[in-house]
Amino acid sequence: MDENTEYYWCELCGHVYRRTTWEANGNRCPNCGADLQYAHPWEEIRALNPRYPATPVVGREYTMYGGA
Repeated sequence: MDENTEYYWCELCGHVYRRTTWEANGNRCPNCGADLQYAHPWEEIRALNPRYPATPVVGREYTMYGGA
């Protein structure tokens, strides 16, 4: 995981959690248990969805392409 990224979005369930939460959960998504191959930096997701907030709501589900 990139230590410069604070939030990660899970490709499988769409939820966002802090990097430290992923790490504390064995580098797995705290919501669905997906491994790191499905973790994407929040900045990457936000670049595709500029309406999303700079700081996401932890634990909230965000669709890949959709509204805020």
